Amino acid sequence: MNFLLFSALLLYHIFQKLHQLTRSFDNLKSFFKI
Repeated sequence: MNFLLFSALLLYHIFQKLHQLTRSFDNLKSFFKI
């Protein structure tokens, strides 16, 4: 497998996980605000 392609896929996967984490964190904040 191409190294550049592999690293790009890895970065994409990491950013997706970060996005999910921040979204769930926002949900938690709004939940505790109630």
